[in-house]
Amino acid sequence: MSRYRRNGLVLRVYFDSLTITKFSQEADYPLVALLSDISGHAGLWLGFSVITLVEIVLLLAFCLCYCCCGKRIRVMDEDVLVGFWWSAKYE
Repeated sequence: MSRYRRNGLVLRVYFDSLTITKFSQEADYPLVALLSDISGHAGLWLGFSVITLVEIVLLLAFCLCYCCCGKRIRVMDEDVLVGFWWSAKYE
């Protein structure tokens, strides 16, 4: 016990005032906005991938038809293209 009296210390702390300052943090980017942005980007990229998939299937179909039948497939007649260009230009 005498050892504690020689080596011990009593510390008394006094505060100037008893007011408390409370700090809080809130999310600057709400969870709903985050989920909305993620789903929007996912829909955009999914749409791009579906369009690309359809184009690849069409390309494979055209190549298969060309290899098997030996003829090209005309997607649109030149008359239709010229008529569309003419009507769009002079209207």
